[in-house]
Amino acid sequence: SRTMLPTSRLPQGRRARRRGLVPRVLLLSALIGAAASTQEGDGANLPSSAPLRVGVTRRAVESPCVGAKPGERIAVSYEARLYKSGAVIDSSIERGEEPFEFTVGAGQVLKGLDQGLLGICAGEARKLVVPSDLGYGARGAAGVEGGDTLVFDVTRHN
Repeated sequence: SRTMLPTSRLPQGRRARRRGLVPRVLLLSALIGAAASTQEGDGANLPSSAPLRVGVTRRAVESPCVGAKPGERIAVSYEARLYKSGAVIDSSIERGEEPFEFTVGAGQVLKGLDQGLLGICAGEARKLVVPSDLGYGARGAAGVEGGDTLVFDVTRHN
């Protein structure tokens, strides 16, 4: 079991710096600050080379789930937003369109969508946070500046 030291017995001053306690505390507070400054809608993008973030927001009702495989044609509805502001840039839902169909892994959509929708089951919903390297890159597109991180809320229908 661990023993708690009263604060009067904790190393202070030069002794604490030599043992690395001060740098660790500073590193921890920097990491917490960095995590807080990279949240959706805070005015900043993720680094372009950041990893794709995939979250399941609704599980599939079917059991067992048969996830999408490369080469499989799937139908989805989606809403796309800018990570830095939360502004909607495209939405098949708002347009009232039929679900969007594409072949997974065939390069018909952004790399982040191709990768983030592998394994998605019928009825499942996912939130994808797509850094620019897996989105529109440095060039951007209509309504999207170069380097923009994108957020997609996607639901698979078939």
